[in-house]
Amino acid sequence: MSRRTIYPKILLSCLKRFIHSLVIRSGQIRNRFQRYMLLAGLALLFGIGTHLIPSPLTQPTVEAMTPANVVAIKASLQTAQQQYQTAQYDAAARSIQATMPRLIDSQRAQALNLLSLTYQKLGRWQAAQSALDRSIQLIQQTAPLALQAQLLNTQGQLSLATGKAEVALERWQAATSLYQQSGDRAGAIGSQINQAQALQELGFYRRAADQLTALETQILELEDSAIKVVALYNLGNMQRQANQLVQSIADLQQSRVIAERLNLPKNIAAIDISLGNTYQVQAARFSLLNQPKDVEQSFQKAFDAYQQAATITADPLLQAQAKISQFQVLLETTPQNIQTDFLVGIDTALTQLPVSRSSIYAEVNFANGLLQLQPAQNAEQLAESLLKRADRQAVALKDPRAKAYALGIRGKLREQQNDFATAQIYTRQALQTAQTIDATDLAYQWQWQMGRIIQAQSNQINTAHPEALSYYQAAIENLRNLRSDIVALNPEVQFAFREQVEPIYRQYVDLLLRDEIPSVQNLQVARSTIEALQLAELDNFFQDACAQSKAINVDNVDPKAAVVYPIVLPDRLEIVAKIPGQADLQHFRQRNIAASQIETQVERLRQRLARRSSSIGSVKQVSQQLYDWLVAPMQSTLTDETQTLVFVMDGALRNIPPSILYDGQQYLIERYAVAMTPGLQLLSPQPLSNTNFSALLAGASNAPSFRKEGLGSIANVQQELDEVSKRLTTSQQLADQQFLRRNIQQQINDRAINIVHIATHGKFSSNPEETYILDWQERIQVKDLDTLLRNNIGTDTTPIELLILSACETAKGDKRAALGLAGVAIRAGARSTLASLFQVNDASTAQLMLQFYQNLSQGKITKAEALRQAQISFLKSTEQDPLSEYNRPYFWAPFILIGNWL
Repeated sequence: MSRRTIYPKILLSCLKRFIHSLVIRSGQIRNRFQRYMLLAGLALLFGIGTHLIPSPLTQPTVEAMTPANVVAIKASLQTAQQQYQTAQYDAAARSIQATMPRLIDSQRAQALNLLSLTYQKLGRWQAAQSALDRSIQLIQQTAPLALQAQLLNTQGQLSLATGKAEVALERWQAATSLYQQSGDRAGAIGSQINQAQALQELGFYRRAADQLTALETQILELEDSAIKVVALYNLGNMQRQANQLVQSIADLQQSRVIAERLNLPKNIAAIDISLGNTYQVQAARFSLLNQPKDVEQSFQKAFDAYQQAATITADPLLQAQAKISQFQVLLETTPQNIQTDFLVGIDTALTQLPVSRSSIYAEVNFANGLLQLQPAQNAEQLAESLLKRADRQAVALKDPRAKAYALGIRGKLREQQNDFATAQIYTRQALQTAQTIDATDLAYQWQWQMGRIIQAQSNQINTAHPEALSYYQAAIENLRNLRSDIVALNPEVQFAFREQVEPIYRQYVDLLLRDEIPSVQNLQVARSTIEALQLAELDNFFQDACAQSKAINVDNVDPKAAVVYPIVLPDRLEIVAKIPGQADLQHFRQRNIAASQIETQVERLRQRLARRSSSIGSVKQVSQQLYDWLVAPMQSTLTDETQTLVFVMDGALRNIPPSILYDGQQYLIERYAVAMTPGLQLLSPQPLSNTNFSALLAGASNAPSFRKEGLGSIANVQQELDEVSKRLTTSQQLADQQFLRRNIQQQINDRAINIVHIATHGKFSSNPEETYILDWQERIQVKDLDTLLRNNIGTDTTPIELLILSACETAKGDKRAALGLAGVAIRAGARSTLASLFQVNDASTAQLMLQFYQNLSQGKITKAEALRQAQISFLKSTEQDPLSEYNRPYFWAPFILIGNWL
């Protein structure tokens, strides 16, 4: 039906074109008029709550209007809309007020809605609430559902900006329902995106991410519009928080392309800031991978993105955020070159912002960054001024969360200045404020800070203050309660695992073990804390609370196994061990060994092991130093009852195979079976139920996926699979073209399989995006292993006893690469995982695997012992032996058993 049929009168046609032009300007193009009723402000700006899109004016009632009125109203309201979009908020407010007397009630309601949004941008909260209340009074319950939803969105925005996130969430949930009832799909999507923002403000980061993930398909199906711009923007932020950096950049860039097409400069600036944030995270990732050129390039991309954002927008908050972000890049790259004028310029920009939660967070984030500068740069005085102002503003705004944040950083500043008495006052106030609003994600940080301050005040170097211990314990308990949410990055406080979580565990263990002879209770708590750290690291790796813990008593599992916990602290190496025959945990200390020394020695050993040409003598020399640190102190306590050593390795130590440790006469593997585990709480050890194994054998010699990744062929895969098959009761092969993800999944679903043996290229990394194995066509990411290999859980089929990954390796230069291997072991759900820390000659690998299966099939032997005997057969080979060359550590040492050693 044509427009002329719907609107036969010239006046109505004119009005329709007017409304249509307004909608086009905001990028909200829809075929039906209800589609114009889009929500008021959807997006996060820089993750701290600034909305991008004003509520558009909806179609006014026209019966009482004259053509002259139409023209005048059109001009005035169009001007107000343009002024709002270009951040001329004072002018927009004046334009709306000038138009107000000529409007009838329904028109006035719409204008008041826009006026409320404008006052919010100006920080005039009372005026914003008043305008919104007047708008609601003019709208009866009989008003169109989409219009009611629009007003609820504005109410939600006002509530969020004034620190009432729970109220905002309720408003947006109600708006979603109304949009759905009215058939406005885009409006419903937008209000659900707003709900995700409220959930983030409340600290429920995982729920917020789930909300956005559930909307992803619907978002991608939307026509290009401002709604889609904001939706993709939020998806990009979510992907960054989940460490899916490639996808984050793709989502944000797609959002930016659409925003440019629709001429939305404010959105473009917000997107540029988010792109810069992702590039910064990418730089940190490249730093872990020891790729300095990539680090430099990523930081430069981030700086350029922030510069572009500051240039493209007139919005003062966006400009301030872009400059603060540039400051953060300079802190990471050239802090010594930061000039005072640059810092003062940011402060000046912040003073010009209207007071809101967003402006307070910007001030506190800036102040927190200033604390990292050298005293010579005179940044502490500026930080103190910023924090005082932020504290006052939070009180005026009646925003307890912002107040808790500002007070906490004030305490941090005084802690840095060694003014511990004042630091304790501010930190206690911050903690109390956070606890009154149940802000656990802030509370744990101030509990940690209180612990540090009290311990520093006590001047006790060789013992822990009891009150400090209690605060650390409370912080860790809060982290445990936050597991499902804290693993996502908190954009508000720039949450980072290695800066704001891992040190809490290590410092707590440091305090627990400071006594010359730690108590039995302290040893037990230290051991459980290190296990909890292993769990938290895996949670952070996957950005998901995927690993389930369960307390295990090793004596009840294997009375012949010693479990060893080496704990790397800044100035020493502590070792806690459960030794067979000993009722209590044993404690050993290696003084004056810095964490950096351990990292250096581990890297030296890795380099020697990974080179086939390395002399056996050079390997023994380096590994003996590590033996002296890790095993020698407890060697005298290991009796004949001890047959297996199980290591819960910490930090860089996870990157070495314990079997290679050398005592001056023999390798550790010559005396004990050896295994590694992320923790007894994570992988419950159980003995093999039988030796009638049913196996799935899969692999490829020269897959297209290898060439795609720049990897060479693996010549002996087929021979390996065939020979292994001969040693098993039942087996099924998926070789070359049949080696596909879907075929693996089908086999596991269709039959009882207890061994999965995969011979293919793969890589273990501290980056989950770079932790994968290759099937014939593509990568199988570590995050997909749970659905691939765990489908038999909950059925009567036999669980996977053993996952063998032949020809995979840990990423070179990645200090935390073995975290990816532990992640594979956890995600796959297998009781045991056998893999190599670096790629080894495929012919020797095939032979070692055959020896392993031969040993395992004999029965009454643990998996760790079966691997030990296979390695010993290589180690003891002589010149007359056909495997003579295989006695070099390069061929046998890199294989490790993770998880269940029984």
